[in-house]
Amino acid sequence: MLLVLIFSFFSRMAHAQVCPVSPPAGVECVETASSKSITAFSICAAISNAHASNRALMVPIKTSAEWASFRTHPPAGVTVGACGPPTFIFTSSQSWTVPADWNNSNNSVECVGGGGGGASNDVGGGGGGAYAKKTNVTFAAGNTVTVQVFPSAAADSPGGSSHIVYQDSTVISADAGKAGTSSGGA
Repeated sequence: MLLVLIFSFFSRMAHAQVCPVSPPAGVECVETASSKSITAFSICAAISNAHASNRALMVPIKTSAEWASFRTHPPAGVTVGACGPPTFIFTSSQSWTVPADWNNSNNSVECVGGGGGGASNDVGGGGGGAYAKKTNVTFAAGNTVTVQVFPSAAADSPGGSSHIVYQDSTVISADAGKAGTSSGGA
């Protein structure tokens, strides 16, 4: 009987150190002695769990009030820091709302033009779309940015230019790739 009790005790300790596969709704989990970036209500926080209990930490994110309270009053042994710059990848055209934690002095915006289609006679490949990058772009939180993404083109057609527009001004643009030709590549 003693062996069963000891096994049960160690089993519960081991379980408490790891996060469940699917945390309950409105909760994020940070395993013991680890860190995790959590974004809720457009605010990212880097949470480090060094709590003395040596257990996984359940972080409340169901409401913005819970999330704000946790970030401003974390439990002992838990630190809340700034996240690194978030990454947003767009594969189709859309409007994007600038998040509350957008950092105007630590960001980069990258853009790739749509590749040109290859020649229909299979002789020439289409040209690749151009690449452009701009750092420390100024956007105001809550404002809308228009992202125009052009995918690769069909055979014998050029791609399209991709660009990002903010307050009616183009922030960055990348030219399209040329179409392949019957005598060779673009």
